[in-house]
Amino acid sequence: MAAMILVHASIAGAQESGPFEHLMTVLKPGDTIVITDTAGRRTAGKLRELTASALELQDLADGRERPERFSGSEVRQIRFERHDSVLNGTLIGFAAGAAPGIIFIAGRQTGSDPIQDPGIAASIILVPAVATAGIGALVDALFFEHRIVYRSTSQHSRLSVSPWLAESGKGLQVSLRF
Repeated sequence: MAAMILVHASIAGAQESGPFEHLMTVLKPGDTIVITDTAGRRTAGKLRELTASALELQDLADGRERPERFSGSEVRQIRFERHDSVLNGTLIGFAAGAAPGIIFIAGRQTGSDPIQDPGIAASIILVPAVATAGIGALVDALFFEHRIVYRSTSQHSRLSVSPWLAESGKGLQVSLRF
């Protein structure tokens, strides 16, 4: 039992602990993220490396080639951006457009005037299916997910006091930035 306690204690001591520890299960290299640092500056790029206490971006949105590294104390917020797959929107749109034509043709087959020309049947199904597939692909291409995956727990508010002078009087301008 003493050996198990010693092994468990050594394993617990070897684990990394830091502000980004929980992100290691959420983000993976290549994910697009936007980092807001403690000065309020935003940096967008693809995640290159992530440890429990720091992260590194590559392929920065502003065109810089050199990777940028951030420690946990420098980051106020991390926003994850993910585009939806265009394929699923295309398939859903295709199915939504084809279904009414299939139902219409199936309903006419048992009636007195069935559709027997395959070209007409195909056009009744495929024309709306292709149009709605294009709409589904466009919708998926335009929309993507924004999710905040990290927000610093330390307070980074700044109080700014400046003089305010006008012909009508004098005063102070006070602003509080979070």
